[in-house]
Amino acid sequence: MIDFVMTKNTETDEHLLFQTSQGQLTAFETLVRRYQNKIHRHCQGLLADSDLAWDAAQETFIKVFDNCNSFDCHKKFSSWLYRIATNTCWDCWRKNKNQRVLEHQSIRVLVEEEIQLENLEKRELKEKIRGALSQLPANFRRVLEYYYFEEKNYAEIAEALGVPINTVRTWIRRGKEGLAKILKDT
Repeated sequence: MIDFVMTKNTETDEHLLFQTSQGQLTAFETLVRRYQNKIHRHCQGLLADSDLAWDAAQETFIKVFDNCNSFDCHKKFSSWLYRIATNTCWDCWRKNKNQRVLEHQSIRVLVEEEIQLENLEKRELKEKIRGALSQLPANFRRVLEYYYFEEKNYAEIAEALGVPINTVRTWIRRGKEGLAKILKDT
């Protein structure tokens, strides 16, 4: 079941998907209207066949509807939707590979789209972590930045900050605990 927190803007994609999971079909219709042409263009770019792209887009929305309860509400709906569309195109390609549906260029585009989606998800996660880090006390934030982003070991951090190594260990542990609490609450 989706664990959803209401926001002021009740027309977000994520909220519409939540409403869909609660049986409100008009919310799903709104999502389809909002994304059907975008998903068709995405599939068209990958499959190089308009009719097949419409089939893949329709199959994408069926999968979204069938799996709306498994959506991770901490991620963006659009990223999830495009991932499903890309995977649906892959499935379509495998079913029709003897018909040479995908040309070499389309395969390259498909791989690039997959990489872009992964990079987008990584960027979103990094932004979320950086936002949570900014809420930590300065000493905890700084040791975590040294340790994770600058890849310094405990001794290097202790030297840079002019504190004992055991203090660094304690600050890292407390910083991780604080970061986990902040991320859990968001």
